[in-house]
Amino acid sequence: MHTEMIVTLFIPFTIMMTMFAMGLSLRAKDFKLILEEPRAVIIGMTSQLLILPALGFLIAGTLSTTPEQAVGLALVAACPGGPSSNLMTRLAGGDVALSVSLTALSGVVTMFTIPLITAFAATLFAPTLPGLSMPILKTITQLIIMMGFPVTLGMWVRTSYPHRVSGLESFMVRVATGLMVILIIGALYKSRVELAQYGWAEVTPPLLLSLVGITLGFILCRIFRLKPTQKITIPIEVGAQNAALAIGLALTTLQQREVAFPGVVYGTFMYLPCLLVVYWGRRTLDHQPESSSS
Repeated sequence: MHTEMIVTLFIPFTIMMTMFAMGLSLRAKDFKLILEEPRAVIIGMTSQLLILPALGFLIAGTLSTTPEQAVGLALVAACPGGPSSNLMTRLAGGDVALSVSLTALSGVVTMFTIPLITAFAATLFAPTLPGLSMPILKTITQLIIMMGFPVTLGMWVRTSYPHRVSGLESFMVRVATGLMVILIIGALYKSRVELAQYGWAEVTPPLLLSLVGITLGFILCRIFRLKPTQKITIPIEVGAQNAALAIGLALTTLQQREVAFPGVVYGTFMYLPCLLVVYWGRRTLDHQPESSSS
């Protein structure tokens, strides 16, 4: 009963609080960036919505230990950027407006693409496993409730009560971060058996997903000669997926703890490569002019 309550109440609550906090940070001018910097937005969205899922399928099919964990890795790759990417972008000296815009846009699009990608992954990697299926329309509805509604509410609160948002936003960020930490730690504890059983063999695919995703994002930024701050923003956005959402969908919709395991590992270890990018950004971008394209 205790475990069922955690799954059915705490996980959706955590995701909704995280999305509400993100909604509080959104401003109308953030979305003007789509028109002002379309190349950066297109590259960021392409990296996150096309390249990263393709990379997830490649790594899942090559390195995953079990079919369930292959599906779980594909689910992680299908998720939008996590709210922590905005914080890490700020710490790195990147383009925060671009980070917020990419997080918001990917959140909208992935409400519809996550069920499709995960259903395809289940068919590809685990066609004979009973019960491993994601109902597309039901999941879209669930994602709209857990993601779309809280973000919209947060944006409405910011617009309606702008003089009160500053304190509320910082408070909600702390609450959402604390809830996500509790969720990751709890899921990690529940997955301790799998972690002990597979060890680094199962830590490698999620960590590799983040590392290679960051590298490909940076390569694209170099190829298309984006601004220095954008070169740091897009790799972080690609490398820091919403692991809490992946864990929640695995445990609530799919009801498969082993499918959640890659999300647990990813949520634990994704900060390592992302913090390396933050370190690199702080060391290199502070002294580069914004107009530089090299």
